Amino acid sequence: MARKKAFDEHVILEKALEYFWAHGFHATKMDELIKYLGISRGSLYATFGKDKASLFSMALDHYIQKSQNWIESTLSKYDSVKEAFRAILKQALEEAKAEPVKKGCFVVNTSTELAAHDPDIQKKVQDNSYAFQKIFQLFIIKGQAQGEIPQSHDAKALAMSLFTFLQGLRVLSKVHHQDLDLQAIIEPVMSMLD
Repeated sequence: MARKKAFDEHVILEKALEYFWAHGFHATKMDELIKYLGISRGSLYATFGKDKASLFSMALDHYIQKSQNWIESTLSKYDSVKEAFRAILKQALEEAKAEPVKKGCFVVNTSTELAAHDPDIQKKVQDNSYAFQKIFQLFIIKGQAQGEIPQSHDAKALAMSLFTFLQGLRVLSKVHHQDLDLQAIIEPVMSMLD
């Protein structure tokens, strides 16, 4: 009979994500990470793969799935597509403002640290980008069908622009500790949907 694990895999993966997010991949030392997670090296490798890279990859997948779920959930809460996008941008700013340590976006951080040298990570980052743009495009098309966004606008180009702005906003939020400048740029971006 197999032994029951003494830890919740989801909780450990979430903690690993937080640690990697705060320290980055290269600066993370396995001994420190294992101590932080509170499980043995053997349990960690048996559950999450043979090395730090395997655990990091799983943490990245976990973050990507959470982010895509959050975007879809947030967008679907609003009847107005414009208000939904405005809410996403404002929430991204509020979350960045509330962080005691300015971590930015885990995917953006990962892409700048690893994507250029790791084809698997690069693919995950690209797939995430395409998935977000597709979600945005479908909601823009919904806004066009509702008469809220002009049909003459290229939904794919708008989706790419909004996604690029959201990612850029997350990068800027790491270095701007005053949110007034960033808050002010949301409305000009939203005007693309007019």
